[in-house]
Amino acid sequence: MTDKVEKTAEAAIEVVDKVAEEVEKIADEVAETFQGNEMIKEVASKVKAVAEEIEEDANRAEALIEKVSYLTTK
Repeated sequence: MTDKVEKTAEAAIEVVDKVAEEVEKIADEVAETFQGNEMIKEVASKVKAVAEEIEEDANRAEALIEKVSYLTTK
């Protein structure tokens, strides 16, 4: 993998990871703020679950890039 492509992919993954983390925080805050509204809490919970999945996918993508980079430098 070329350095430019690798660095671009890593930067994009880092942004996705940070956005997912912030979405999780916001979902928690929304659920806490609207404790009496079960519908909003449920939606916030689903949003948080999706953000967690995205974060996990970003971590897997980063690990894959590292493996590809390692294998191509051998």
